[in-house]
Amino acid sequence: MKLGKDMLEQILGYVRSSELFYRCCEDGFANNEVVADHVIVGVFVDPITV
Repeated sequence: MKLGKDMLEQILGYVRSSELFYRCCEDGFANNEVVADHVIVGVFVDPITV
């Protein structure tokens, strides 16, 4: 099965955001103090290029 680049980017974005917001079984979406440092590092310091 061959996936298009657009579809692969959408899947990768979903996986990255779910891993970011629900890391260590804590709800980082409702409690933003849990992931604030990880968001800053993940978005600005260590971005993933596709």
